[in-house]
Amino acid sequence: MTIRSTLLAGAATGVIAFSSAFAAAPLFESVGAPTTANLPGHVSAAQKIHVNRRSLNAPSFEIDLFGETVTAVRDRVERQKGGTLNWYGNVGGNEADGVIVTMRGNAYSARIDYQGRAYQITGDRRGGFVLNEIDFSGFPQEEPDVLPDGGGEFAVPGFDAATEADPIQQDLLIAYSDDACETVGGTSGVDCSQIEADITAAVADMNASYAASGVDITMNLVGLMEVDYLEDGKGISQMLSELRLTGDGIIDEVHPARDTLGADLVGLVTASGGGFCGVGYRPASPTTAFNVTAEFCLTNRTLAHELGHNQGSLHDRAQHGGGANGAYNYGYRRCNDGSIDDFGSPYFRTTMAYSCSGASRVGRFSNPNVNYLGVATGVDPAVDPTRGAWAARTLNESAAYVASFRDAPVQNPPAAPSGLSASALGSDRIDISWTDNSSDEGSFVVQSSLDESSWSTVATLSANTTSYGDNGLNPETTYFYRVRADNGAGSSGYTNTASATTQSVPSTIDDVADGEIAGAGSVSGNFTATHGDDGVVQTITELGAGGPKKRRKQSFTHTWTVDVFGGAGGVVLTANAWVSGGEGANFYYSTDNGASYNLMFTVDQTSSSTSQTFVLPGGTSGAVRIQARDAAQTNGEPADTLSVDHIVITSNTEVGSPPPAPSAMSVTGVTSSSVSLAFTDNASDEFGFEIWRSTSNPGGDCNAGSSIDTLGANAGTGGVSYTDMSAAPAATYWYWAKAFNGGGENGCSNAASATTDSAPAISASGNGYKVKGVQHADLTWAGAGGASVDIRRNGSVVATTANDGAYTDNIGNKGGGSYSYEVCEAGSTMACSPSFNIVF
Repeated sequence: MTIRSTLLAGAATGVIAFSSAFAAAPLFESVGAPTTANLPGHVSAAQKIHVNRRSLNAPSFEIDLFGETVTAVRDRVERQKGGTLNWYGNVGGNEADGVIVTMRGNAYSARIDYQGRAYQITGDRRGGFVLNEIDFSGFPQEEPDVLPDGGGEFAVPGFDAATEADPIQQDLLIAYSDDACETVGGTSGVDCSQIEADITAAVADMNASYAASGVDITMNLVGLMEVDYLEDGKGISQMLSELRLTGDGIIDEVHPARDTLGADLVGLVTASGGGFCGVGYRPASPTTAFNVTAEFCLTNRTLAHELGHNQGSLHDRAQHGGGANGAYNYGYRRCNDGSIDDFGSPYFRTTMAYSCSGASRVGRFSNPNVNYLGVATGVDPAVDPTRGAWAARTLNESAAYVASFRDAPVQNPPAAPSGLSASALGSDRIDISWTDNSSDEGSFVVQSSLDESSWSTVATLSANTTSYGDNGLNPETTYFYRVRADNGAGSSGYTNTASATTQSVPSTIDDVADGEIAGAGSVSGNFTATHGDDGVVQTITELGAGGPKKRRKQSFTHTWTVDVFGGAGGVVLTANAWVSGGEGANFYYSTDNGASYNLMFTVDQTSSSTSQTFVLPGGTSGAVRIQARDAAQTNGEPADTLSVDHIVITSNTEVGSPPPAPSAMSVTGVTSSSVSLAFTDNASDEFGFEIWRSTSNPGGDCNAGSSIDTLGANAGTGGVSYTDMSAAPAATYWYWAKAFNGGGENGCSNAASATTDSAPAISASGNGYKVKGVQHADLTWAGAGGASVDIRRNGSVVATTANDGAYTDNIGNKGGGSYSYEVCEAGSTMACSPSFNIVF
């Protein structure tokens, strides 16, 4: 057994804990077979579904994404009056794989991001529900070429960043056309709950984007209204003008509704979009705070994009001729196209940026101080004035101005909420819920305290919200909560005080990969395959480089990201991986977001029952990257494939005591180049073992000689075996073992000695020739004693083959060259033939 089994049998947390403790119900059942025929341009595949309403009450549910089933784990739920619910979660703890599901009455809408792809649940024209896979290349042009000037009074740059303690609330009214209602299966004038669910989901996604981007705004959807609007033959610019104008007899009812509700911003959702995804005035003023979005572009985050224009932001700099020097109100993108915006993997674009090759739009507004998949999402103009991109700062600077466009005509403060309750969920989270007793609140303010005396605001939530999850708390700590409602007339009283005590931190916490960064090589499967030691693997296969054939090298590089809890007792990485070819794969770690990497270990053709263990530096926590690279970039050899079954980083939260020392070290076999050992493991809490070797009797000194290898932990106690493959022929060695953990080590085993056999006299020779200009070498040898031998070319093993006396090395190069060869006992660098050269 290995450490992998021990870790999974212990107090695992996060995704592992959920998967073992709950049998996740499906979010929906498929109806019939999926189709790719007769679909809108922005949809590549569609599946009719029945939504499982009860799944939204569970901490996790399964989603069938056209044959690939993933599990979404709940982060929080917002319940609003009128039967509206917003469910927020993610797949595998990965920030890029978010899930938002909205239920409004009997209608459902969802946005699912997974592995760079996007999916939508919405209604169909027959009144049912459908899962769509989104093809972003199929959307129409984002907007007209020229943004309409809104004449806003604020300037960018020139404002100080917002310093509000609470997010600023901006109130939004959305009108939708009768055609938009019916496009998604509604009945105009009777039931438009589906289009309202789609809009509500878009606003929920927008608020999640604000929170993740450092934007101190809460977008409060104060109203939804159907309008009888003739779309036929109209362009989107005409639609925007007709929405804005008063007294023209066209949807004029929007304006008094805006005043009644106190909506700062107004949007119109249409069925056609007038040939574009959307348009909005930029920057907006009280009289130009309007935008239009095509219904089918809601899933393209177009509503958030157009509101971003109202709030003062522009597109990425490439859409504005490179932009203005020193300005920063731009979106940001990382393209896979060799352009000025190609900064390498990962590839994405923020909400305000236009599309480019390989860059899906993510729920972020550009911000140099916020990372996404380990890289910054913007550029500080103080660092590079020509590339400044900090739309989040622009939105913060304009927030108060936009929020002042309309004040709701509220005469009295709202009624106080009541029935506050709190419950701890693990060691760092408390969930609270309450009853909303008012119909005119603008927001809810959640406050917490450690002593029921000094209170601080932890969240400002949109109207109609009745629950909140407080994360990042200290373990074994009691927190007190209270909630009030606010509107333009003032604040309500507070709820009753509710308290809960977070749980203690478990002794070990397992963290698995929450994302990955593709480098060189062909990848099969995704990072979630590495979550369990279950035989389900992710593979990375070498690919050849470009250029002249004789210079092409086969290589792979792949990186996994892990959010590590950390612990005073040490942080240990365990990996179960192997390589199909003879080159091996080096594993590295980085704690500085990839700026530098440190070698941990090399894996080879070892079977899947063997794991590697590495103790990360003390104090390791937060973002850690694990990278695998092929150990040698060769030319002409068969492509190697790395198989990764399991990667887990275990944080030991308690220092504990050093483990008992091993005992009964003995020698079980020798050859001319190896010594096989066995010893007894007397500890059940070791991180691993160090194997020590000396050419003289250590006499009980555990630190004599030197450490030659580190082994992973052994599950439980019992026998451990090891073979030293670096021994020299006819040499005498003493061996002993130490066990270690976060508490250190506690002595060592006895020392056992062995003398290796004399080396067999291996003789070898070869001759070179070309086949169609490609270099080959025929090698022959005699005298090797083992079942297999290593063929070493220029100091590196290029093949391990049967000891049958002959081997052909397909070098793969053309032209001239000189190569030095040795034939060695497999695994040995000492028991080798004399070197010989083959010259072309």
